[in-house]
Amino acid sequence: MNNTDQLKKKIEEWLLSQGYPLEMRVAALCRDSGFNVIQGHYYSDPETGTAREIDVIASHPDYTGCIDVSFVIECKVSKKNPWLLFSSQYALEGFNRLFAYCINSQSARKVLVEKDIETFLSLPWMKKDGRTAYGITQAFTSGDDQTFKAATSVLKAAIARKLSLDSQRWKPFLFIFPVIIMDGPLFECFLNKDGQLSIEPFEDGFFFFPWNVLGEAGTCIRILSLNSLTRFITEAKTVGDSLTSLLKKDIEEKLRTI
Repeated sequence: MNNTDQLKKKIEEWLLSQGYPLEMRVAALCRDSGFNVIQGHYYSDPETGTAREIDVIASHPDYTGCIDVSFVIECKVSKKNPWLLFSSQYALEGFNRLFAYCINSQSARKVLVEKDIETFLSLPWMKKDGRTAYGITQAFTSGDDQTFKAATSVLKAAIARKLSLDSQRWKPFLFIFPVIIMDGPLFECFLNKDGQLSIEPFEDGFFFFPWNVLGEAGTCIRILSLNSLTRFITEAKTVGDSLTSLLKKDIEEKLRTI
């Protein structure tokens, strides 16, 4: 193996450890499924104004200019240090379903609350049965909490997108879902019915992160393993289709006023 081949091998190993191939794969699968995709998107941190980067934004196609259903995605790799999600069936008790649903605009919330309750609750991901994570950490580490950094990064990116589109005033109906995709082991920690600690492999679910950023309420972050990526993309398409269909009359009415 010559020097160039050795260097290429080292570069490949470094890329794999950093998650760049995962980002590329996620973007390609979203694009192949019909989403409009942005990779390596820079946004302004809502708190500090610092330029930051989010891996992928996948947007459901919109030909009206009135609705944005998008999935702001952070891709992470952690092969040696599993992520642990602490969950409970009571994690969402007392919280507004609309704020726990996604980052959304005032116009979007107004339209949804005017729908009948059966239609409202039938939206994909609106009802979250079973356990929802309320905490997250990385096993076998000390010092910097990479899970908190990932959660704050993806939440801020989603809020920044909402603030940016709000300021443009041409897309009133905003539904922005923060997502973390993990290439590495995930586990869920919870108390079973006997009150004993259970630790089980985790593939796909929600982490409720109600962290307030400049008056913008936090929401649920979808966290999934790489194995669940294909299923997630299928579900994301259904979410986009359902919201677009549900708001069809509201969008048409908005278009008549333009």
